[in-house]
Amino acid sequence: MFRVMLIDDDVPMLRYLQKMLAWEEIGCQISGAVHSSVKALKQFDEIRPHLVITDIGLPQMDGIKLAEEFRRKQPEVRIVFLTCHEDFHYAQQAVQLKADDYLIKDELTADKLEASVKKSIRLARAMADHEVQLSYREEVERHKDVLKRTFLRQLEADRGEGIAMDMGRKLGIEWRHSEFIVGLGYMDLASLSGQYRLEDVELLKYAWYNIALEVLEQTGSASVFMDDPTRLVLIGNYKRDLAVNPSERMESALAELQDKTRTFLKLDTRYEISGLFSGVQSLPVVLKKLRSELGAHYYDGNRGRAIAGFTGEAYKAEGESVSLREKRDAMLAAFERGDEREVAELIAEAAEQARDSRMPAAQWTASCSEAIRLLEDESGDALPDQEMFHSLLRHTSRWEETTRLTLDRATALVRLRSAPAALPEPKLKAIDQYILNHLTEHISSVAMANKLYLNPSYFSRYFKKLTGLNFIDYAHGFKMKLAMQMLRSKEETVELVSMKLGYSDRTYFSKVFKKYNGMTPGEYKAGLK
Repeated sequence: MFRVMLIDDDVPMLRYLQKMLAWEEIGCQISGAVHSSVKALKQFDEIRPHLVITDIGLPQMDGIKLAEEFRRKQPEVRIVFLTCHEDFHYAQQAVQLKADDYLIKDELTADKLEASVKKSIRLARAMADHEVQLSYREEVERHKDVLKRTFLRQLEADRGEGIAMDMGRKLGIEWRHSEFIVGLGYMDLASLSGQYRLEDVELLKYAWYNIALEVLEQTGSASVFMDDPTRLVLIGNYKRDLAVNPSERMESALAELQDKTRTFLKLDTRYEISGLFSGVQSLPVVLKKLRSELGAHYYDGNRGRAIAGFTGEAYKAEGESVSLREKRDAMLAAFERGDEREVAELIAEAAEQARDSRMPAAQWTASCSEAIRLLEDESGDALPDQEMFHSLLRHTSRWEETTRLTLDRATALVRLRSAPAALPEPKLKAIDQYILNHLTEHISSVAMANKLYLNPSYFSRYFKKLTGLNFIDYAHGFKMKLAMQMLRSKEETVELVSMKLGYSDRTYFSKVFKKYNGMTPGEYKAGLK
């Protein structure tokens, strides 16, 4: 039997995990279920589990450090992490630790848990069957995304169909049919505003890629490849069949992918697709054309759709080129005064001129980057993601996206320059009121800072100094006080209170309630009788 160890500081959550699956039916045995990292370390040596499923937010030693210690003791142990939405920043560490999976508690279902456990079982059994063979296979699987990107580059370079397709077959890519459609998907970086940092783009792209694998690759709609920092390449291979419309099938799959990406990541994505063409030998030509002429729709706005057929007709400048360089003196003067509104107006005015004259996309993007460099040099205080911003700006695919990023960046620089003297310090009363008005939502510190017109870093430092807590802990504590008041009413059940306060999962709500009030909501409710 496959020995499994469960770790969570919330005892009800441990019981929930134990009952969630028919463990023995999938070849597993729960050999340990502990609620502290200290006990986990002790029992690990006794149990020697094949798989550890652990919460990240543990007291004394968090799940990441605990997993590192387990790997030091037993390198072959499989690791699956459980955590909550607000611990998004831990995901990168989980990836670096080469965990088998990273599961969000609020979205956890029996099917997802079972799929994750089975994945770990497959990896562990492969290791036990043939250590040398596993080493090769795991390396391929671990680096599959990189190898697939190399395969894509070989196709684009047209170095020989036979060589490229041989590599593709080793990666599980076999195009057996004669008809193809190529798609290019790209992230709308403007949709990050107020939700994520630019540093999160790489992790977001990986999450988007995984959703694409589920929606497109596993259903046979298309093969999915990583491209540049904000794009995916999608290649659909179809059998010639009058009863099936490949273009409609691809568009339907991409519409589903777009909806899921927006639902799970709150991220907007867009897609351009080619027409149907024959022969794998045409792939390099079509892909190069699609990539090189992506700017054809740069000024089209939303065009009413997020999945557009490729026309291949690129815009050409119709009038005299304009740039932000002409507004240099006025922008610097406004920046010196800390006049956020005037800086924004100058950028918006230049953006309108660029759109009206159909300035080449690369030229407008370069102009925006130059203007931001000017403000950065004048400010003297660089934002931490400075170089990443300029790199991502070069990969924007729409006029609105380029302009929005530039406006947001200029605003952040004005506020950074003004922060020490001019930024108002928010009162807890205003923050409390905002939480009250958005009880069903998960409010991030970035969203709160934006609401108060503050630089997110400044707000975090100020709030910690003011309350001694980070904003997420404060918001949870505030909601748990409300929960106690609400539970005093006979009409309010634990489930209703949980939903009203934005906790869709009762187990997670119970864990948070106990953390702040010393007992579960059920125990608190029972004690009122």
